[in-house]
Amino acid sequence: MTAMNERNNDCSDYGWTREETVRRQRAAGLAMTPAERLQWLEDRLDELLPLLGRAASPDRTPPTTQGSEHSTF
Repeated sequence: MTAMNERNNDCSDYGWTREETVRRQRAAGLAMTPAERLQWLEDRLDELLPLLGRAASPDRTPPTTQGSEHSTF
C-alpha cells in the first residue's frame, strides 16, 4: 500500500485540469444554437435562484419547485 504523498495525483490523464474543463465547456456552448443556450440559461436560473440567500437563512428546508420563483426579484 502506498502512502498518500506517494500517489500520483496528476489529473491530466483524465481531462480534469482547469484548461481541459474550460475547453470542454466552451465546445459545448459553441455547439448549441442560441435558442438552446437561452433554454440552458433559463433552466440554470430556475434551479439556482430559489437557493439565493438560503445559506444565511436559519430555516434551511429544501425549496419547492413549483412555478417560476425567479420572476420576483
